[in-house]
Amino acid sequence: MSGDENATPEKPERSAAGDNAVPTYQPATTHQTTTRDQTETTDQAMTTTEVPSPVPAQHRARPQPRPEAEPRFPPQLQHLIDRAEITDLLNRYLRSLDEGIFDEAWARAFHTEEVTAVMPVGTVHGRDALLASVGQAMALFDRTVHLGTNAVIDIDGDRATARGAQLSTHVLADGSEDLFISAGHADNELVRPPDGWRISASSLRITWTQGTPPPIATGPETGKGDTA
Repeated sequence: MSGDENATPEKPERSAAGDNAVPTYQPATTHQTTTRDQTETTDQAMTTTEVPSPVPAQHRARPQPRPEAEPRFPPQLQHLIDRAEITDLLNRYLRSLDEGIFDEAWARAFHTEEVTAVMPVGTVHGRDALLASVGQAMALFDRTVHLGTNAVIDIDGDRATARGAQLSTHVLADGSEDLFISAGHADNELVRPPDGWRISASSLRITWTQGTPPPIATGPETGKGDTA
């Protein structure tokens, strides 16, 4: 037997776990373990990274706002809207007579340029003539209260009529504090230009009066010395 055969074989070293320890698999190639934090960081970087545009900013097309479509209402709803706007116009007109501010803005707010008005003091044609006539008539009173009621409004597209009653109470401006009251029927024709409903024709027919009217010329249409 040779010397090599008589050599005692080396015993493998025992692990701390003893003979019952299960050997751990160690792959021949090594790899880097990716942690959860590294994965989240990588995902965020891929998500938030902005790809640069090849077109310079000053030459990029700006997003255009969508055009707003004109509101379209069902016929019944549009009828109620028109009726409310006409009612508001007539109410504001009567209140404006009591406020006593008569200028071009007032005339444009209520009347068309070619308006025709039949009043107790006469008939006028045109917005400027109506402005002068109303201002002259209302200067005869110190204060007034105009009430309109029982309006019957008929609407046909961009045209309408409004027929109602009007009661007007006036305090004379001559210092006497006398009252003059008139009542009658107010008929109006209206049109709707782009800026809203306006009065194109009006007629005030006095049916009764009480008190002493102011000293003004007799109206050619009524034969009475009444006013608004």
